[in-house]
Amino acid sequence: MRSEEFEIYETIFYEKGTVEGKECNVAKIHANDIFGENPNSYAEGINKLKEILATSNEPESDIEVLLSVRNWRPHFIACIAVFYVEDRNRMVSLLWKALDKGSWASPQLAASLSILDSSFIENAVARLKSGVLIIEPLPMLVERLKTDKIENPNGFLALWSLVNKINNQLLLSDCNIADIKHRLDKEADNISNISLHWREKMLEMLNA
Repeated sequence: MRSEEFEIYETIFYEKGTVEGKECNVAKIHANDIFGENPNSYAEGINKLKEILATSNEPESDIEVLLSVRNWRPHFIACIAVFYVEDRNRMVSLLWKALDKGSWASPQLAASLSILDSSFIENAVARLKSGVLIIEPLPMLVERLKTDKIENPNGFLALWSLVNKINNQLLLSDCNIADIKHRLDKEADNISNISLHWREKMLEMLNA
């Protein structure tokens, strides 16, 4: 693990504990504590999360640390915690930064953004069209996009599926985006389903 990734253990989301008799840093809460099978998990999990956030005068900074590391697991709880702090604009900026950088949690990051960012459609479509998630051209797109490799396929598919869910007419006429989407369907399984599932679960959580 890179040295900067140890910073997460200094945040309010971790504490000292023991696993198999060995002292280590353990997470105080996991996404499954909120999105678990227990019908009371929303209320119990969110109350636990709020208690953790209340231990810091600036929980946004702790969330920023979770989103800054390459380890994608802390991104899961960060995607939920962003809804329960005051500085929403800062959270939106941090979520986009993490998604743009690339993360295995891209579907979850995008799902949170689709709810939290009032300009989500505009920001997502701009990324889909500009090639910010793409480098080096795929052979079939050389002339059109001058790009040749999908650097962040999870991010691209997550954004595509969520934009399509919110406005299913918006992307139909863009052949460039459709071509990339078709190519990625063969390379990234179930990303669209994961994004939509997390958006649904988050909306349920916020309405619980």
